[in-house]
Amino acid sequence: MSQILFEFTLPATMKKKAKYWLSSCPPLDLFAQGNTPEEAKTNLETTVKLFLQSCYDRGTLEQVLKECGFALNRKSRILKSRATSTIKIPLYLLAPGRCQSECHA
Repeated sequence: MSQILFEFTLPATMKKKAKYWLSSCPPLDLFAQGNTPEEAKTNLETTVKLFLQSCYDRGTLEQVLKECGFALNRKSRILKSRATSTIKIPLYLLAPGRCQSECHA
C-alpha cells in the first residue's frame, strides 16, 4: 500500500458577527464559527475535511464537486482567485500497489 495525498486549496472568507467570527467556504457552501479568526478558520478546515471525506466514503465526491460547479482545469495552471484567504485541505488515501479496478481501461 502507498499513501497518496490529494490537497484541495479552497477560498475562504472571515467575517465578524456579533461576538463570534464566521468563516465560510463559498464554493462548497460550508460555514463554521469561532471565538477568534484563527479558531473560525481551523473549524472551517475541519468542517470541509469531514465533508469531503464523507462524500468520498459515500462515493459521491465527484457528483458533489460537479454540482457545486467544479470543473477540471485541463491546462494545468493555477487561476487567480479574488478570495482574501484560502484553506488547504489534505485528504490522505491508501492506494494498492496496482489499480484493482478499471481505472486504466
